[in-house]
Amino acid sequence: MSGVTLSELAARPRMPVVLARYDRLRADLLAALDAEIGDLRWARQDDGGAAGCPGADSPLPETRHPDSWLAQEPVPDEGWHAALAVLARVGGAHGFGTPFVVADRPGQHVAEVRDAWGGVLRLTSSAVALVAVQTGCHLPAEGAAPEPPAPPHPLPDLSR
Repeated sequence: MSGVTLSELAARPRMPVVLARYDRLRADLLAALDAEIGDLRWARQDDGGAAGCPGADSPLPETRHPDSWLAQEPVPDEGWHAALAVLARVGGAHGFGTPFVVADRPGQHVAEVRDAWGGVLRLTSSAVALVAVQTGCHLPAEGAAPEPPAPPHPLPDLSR
């Protein structure tokens, strides 16, 4: 998100609240996909991370992408429209908008939904199925201090 101000960020939930919401969203989505499509045998991938928010007027806000969840098999092509309906229903129940289809061809499907703060939930299916989420810009936990700036490089003493 470009040009977000601290006052705008202060009106948003803090990062720990957002991450807890997204964790519930992910659990609900995986359970609903398994109920509609069949057991895809989801496994957590250790690929999460964080980044700053370009254009923010403070070093405090960040975006996060919690660990993704990978299935051992893809959503079958004939089940993709049902999976898209699950994404719309579960995403909508958690404050996300209408699915945007990025790709929809045999053997390759990608759709995403977005929330009001720039968060993205993506469902991908090709050789395997993948559920990934990325938050929008949010402030860290209440009272968290920004990372201190790196100390300046010492200048040599030229007075000697």
